[in-house]
Amino acid sequence: MHESRSPPSNFGGLPQYQLVKSMAEGLVQVENATGVKPALVSIEDGWQIGYLLATLENNWVAVFLPQALTPMSGNVMYLPAEQVRPLDIPMMTQQ
Repeated sequence: MHESRSPPSNFGGLPQYQLVKSMAEGLVQVENATGVKPALVSIEDGWQIGYLLATLENNWVAVFLPQALTPMSGNVMYLPAEQVRPLDIPMMTQQ
């Protein structure tokens, strides 16, 4: 059996397929970014997964908090470093 990396032609027109495809492409772009580390970010009374972008002066950091459905959209926030816990996990999985 021959495996193809292209989806069957009837998938391309399905809105659900286009949404999932767009999300996957956005995640690949985030995972390929250099100098960005995954982190847990304390927001209000909970924690959100985000990306540590830079360490700034006076114990502050810049983080990117992706929004649901489209990880390439979100907010850049400047927070005290104690509100951010860098995660010791790779951005990309090894295959």
